[in-house]
Amino acid sequence: MTDLSALRRRSLLGLLALVPAACAGGPGDPATGRRPARTATPKPAARPAAAVAPLGATVQVVRRANLRRGPSTRDPVLAILPVGTRLQATGRVEAADWLRVRHGRVEGFVQADLVEPAATGTGADEAVLPVEPAATAEP
Repeated sequence: MTDLSALRRRSLLGLLALVPAACAGGPGDPATGRRPARTATPKPAARPAAAVAPLGATVQVVRRANLRRGPSTRDPVLAILPVGTRLQATGRVEAADWLRVRHGRVEGFVQADLVEPAATGTGADEAVLPVEPAATAEP
């Protein structure tokens, strides 16, 4: 039984010698005791801010629209605007078909094809959204 208890004692001592290395933060190189270097996880790149041309017009929602934080369907929805909602258009995104609008105290973006100029008074007094000319093919 002496041999068995000596064997157990050596096995226990061998296991105890491994505990500090295991508690030090994971596997490492047993020869040097160094752990592998951690690699940083890259953060997703922020999208560049959209260039917005100033605009001053009153528009009205013609199809239910999402008021979004930015000019993309990937941006969070701030409010759902029912048909007939009037908005103050404060700018037009130059590279896309989006308008920057103000709805009460909230400013956000709506797709331009979901709104149209709203009559601001009687008769033909309407705010007009600027129309970008279509590209023409040269003959």
